[in-house]
Amino acid sequence: SFFAVVVATPSILWIIPQIAPAILVFDISTKTIIRTLDAWPTAAVKAAMSDYAFTGVARIANVIFLVPHVAAVVVGIDVNTEKMQSYDQWPQELNIDTDAGAGLKSGTAAPTGAANGWEVWMAPAFANRVVALNPMTGNMRGFSQWPEGFASPSITNRYPLGGIVFADGGIWMAPRMSRMVVRLDPATGVMRGFSNFPAI
Repeated sequence: SFFAVVVATPSILWIIPQIAPAILVFDISTKTIIRTLDAWPTAAVKAAMSDYAFTGVARIANVIFLVPHVAAVVVGIDVNTEKMQSYDQWPQELNIDTDAGAGLKSGTAAPTGAANGWEVWMAPAFANRVVALNPMTGNMRGFSQWPEGFASPSITNRYPLGGIVFADGGIWMAPRMSRMVVRLDPATGVMRGFSNFPAI
């Protein structure tokens, strides 16, 4: 699809692109698209917009964070000013690779992201670790203490995890191609796996 996800604020829907070139700003009261946003913070992001640049979002206060898939940066959008900011201080151990299709960095984030109020957490699609972004400092931390029996994501083992959410003091990641729910303790980085699925 051309768009990945939608984020609601009191009067506006922010429709986030997946392979479209711009964000759509939709007025809820008038039921119309009132403008598009395409003032991307870097030329590389603009170039990546045709190839699954972003596939998830997280929100902290008035900022929506776009979780990158093929794009090489996280992009934050202030919903009050509509200004964009990029974040790219990736952990050194992150296996950012060049995507053959777009010629840009890939493997930096998962299909979705979640915010616990202080950091933006991103589950891997085919990056080798979970990444947490502190938007106040721009610093990022990586976590890769995968549970026993979990085949960690990589270029050859893509999409083991899908959605991510903060609940009950932990970061929870749902399985996509794997058969394990993963919980990450944000204080210690320790991960636990849960695989006692019913017969389905």
